[in-house]
Order: sequence, then C-alpha cells, then structure tokens
Amino acid sequence: MIRLTYNGRTQTLAQWSNEIGLTPQCIHHRIMRGVPIEEALTKPIQIVKGARIIDNKTLRCAKCDIIKDVNEFVKHRKMQLGRDPYCKICRKLLKQNITKKRQQYWNVHDSYEEHKTGIRHCRKCKKNLSVYEFSRNNARADGLSWWCKLCTASQSQYNKYGKNVLVTDVCEICGSATKLGIDHNHKTFQIRGVLCALCNTALGMFEDKIIILQSAIKYLKKYNNNNE
Repeated sequence: MIRLTYNGRTQTLAQWSNEIGLTPQCIHHRIMRGVPIEEALTKPIQIVKGARIIDNKTLRCAKCDIIKDVNEFVKHRKMQLGRDPYCKICRKLLKQNITKKRQQYWNVHDSYEEHKTGIRHCRKCKKNLSVYEFSRNNARADGLSWWCKLCTASQSQYNKYGKNVLVTDVCEICGSATKLGIDHNHKTFQIRGVLCALCNTALGMFEDKIIILQSAIKYLKKYNNNNE
C-alpha cells in the first residue's frame, strides 16, 4: 500500500483522494512519472477539448464522445483514471460485434483443423489435452471452449445435483466414452452413476425393473447361437 507524506501528514492514496478530490489512479500516475508529491496532490486537472476527465463525477466516453456519469464506466484498475475508456453501452456493443465476427468466421471454418498446435490447456482441470477433447464455441477467439468436455459435464451436473458425480469418463455399463450423463432413480431421484445416453435410455425403457432385464437376457440367450 502506497503512503504519501505531505505537510507533515502521511496518508494512503485513497485517503488523499477523498480529501483533495483526485482519483487514486491519477495521483499514482503522477508519482510514477516523477512529479513531486506537492504538485501531484495540489495541481488541478487540466481540462482540454476532447479530454476524458471532465470533473470528479463525469467522464467522456472515448468511443461515443458523450459526457456521462462516472458510474456509467466499469472500474478498471489498470487504467490511469481507474475506469474503462468506453462507457458500458459502447463496451457492450463492441463485445457483441467481436462475438458476431467470430461466429461468422467459425461457421465456415473448422476450429479443430485450424488450431496451431492441436493441444489446448483446460482452465478447469489444468491439463493439456487434445483440441478434440473440447467442445466448439464460436464466441471464442479460437472457436473452442475454455473447459474440456469432461470438466464441462462435471460442472453441469454439479449445478444440477449440487455435487460432482462424474467420477469416470466411460459408461459403467457398456464402457462408451461418448454422450455421458448422470443416471438417477426416477422414484427417489437418488444419483446412481454415469451412463451413456443409449444405456440410460435403455434402462428407462425397461422401467428400471430387474425382472424385465433378466427376462430380456434369457430371451437374447435363447435366440443367440453364440450364447454371448
């Protein structure tokens, strides 16, 4: 925490800011440029045509050039003024335009084939995986999701059931690794395990009745010459 001493008083940037009316970012920027402490704390802001700073409560948007209340700008600690140079409306429109351009590009290009290395880092499990382990996301710069498919499915089930239940990456019945989901008891809603979409659907069609499943096994053995 930076503290400045002036006129025998030592205070933080935030405390000086509240007293003299300058933003902490403005004071810090002046100090970093080598401006003497007295000048950094006493020199008023020079307002020129087109300047972003109007007063302590209003700023000029660098995009639409409209003077707005400071609360119309998102806080940005890396900027000199401590606020985004674009107002919230302009920033939202800018993001929408960027997303639209990305979607138009990835609608006609393959994000898997155009990936530079073929390896992507999952921000959830912190593993370097093949790009094919990630779902496509046309809103991203490289057309791929930040999380791998397993982490995405695990988080989805956590949001739904309140805990991570994807402890395996294969179906517990057939061993398939595609279209995995959580199987649960339809009467008690108790979570049972991880199944692929086909096995989960099959259990539902048999109404989760063991007797019917055993009868189905006998039926298959009866008409299966190889008895497999």
